[in-house]
Amino acid sequence: MEPGQAPWGETTWTTHLQTPRKAPLINQRHQPDNIYKLSSVISHLGDNMYTGHYISDVLDSRGSGWLCLDDASVLRTDEATVLRARAQTAYILFYVCSGAGEGDQAPQDQENPS
Repeated sequence: MEPGQAPWGETTWTTHLQTPRKAPLINQRHQPDNIYKLSSVISHLGDNMYTGHYISDVLDSRGSGWLCLDDASVLRTDEATVLRARAQTAYILFYVCSGAGEGDQAPQDQENPS
């Protein structure tokens, strides 16, 4: 196995996911699917699970690209580089809801509405 390669080999993942919404049992009307956008990738760089180093690529919240966080250094990068560079080292992927169903929110506290 090459250094930096995951033991399971190269993985296939995407920057967007779409998951079907399940209609509530009482109200059977159609609800839009949830669409999720990739927001962060944690990668393990090392020969095995006992040695190595973790880094994170994070989507900049201002929408101005991606950041690579590696200990004390933070470097600007882009989505294509993240997809290419982390194809074999991605360990945990984080997605945020960004599509049609994102209007769902937790109920607000009735005593202290925000």
